[in-house]
Amino acid sequence: MTTIRKVVLLVLGAAIVAAGVLIIGVRTKSKAVLVPFTRLQRDRLNAPALRTAGESGDRNGVIYHRGRTSGRELQTPVTPIASDDGFIIGLPYGRETQWLKNVLAAGEATVRYQGEMVRVTDPRIVEASELQHQFATAERVMQAVFGVNEYLVLTRV
Repeated sequence: MTTIRKVVLLVLGAAIVAAGVLIIGVRTKSKAVLVPFTRLQRDRLNAPALRTAGESGDRNGVIYHRGRTSGRELQTPVTPIASDDGFIIGLPYGRETQWLKNVLAAGEATVRYQGEMVRVTDPRIVEASELQHQFATAERVMQAVFGVNEYLVLTRV
């Protein structure tokens, strides 16, 4: 086997292991996995995602919220599902994310989705089982893979 092939197989194997650790960590809500991953996401991955999130045709959106202690205006990319009266946002990392705590504390936020800015209020966490009828098959598969069992429900103002 050539050296290049060995390196490629080693890198591929490492990527598969890393993906497995991430999926298991998210499913079990392991702080050992979630804390460094959410920091990486906040510090490195969110900025590129925010360039197109919320634009027409992009399935991702942006939630604008105010920091509980800093008072700063913040923005976080999310994947909202439009509902009859607002949005449903999956919580794959559980209830411990800072953006979620900010929205719950403020009682309101703004969501940019499909090119539209929407003020939302009445944030509440709902069990996935209560919302199953609103999910497409792809969303139910993602729930199973990542262990998403709670959603943030927001009402359009």
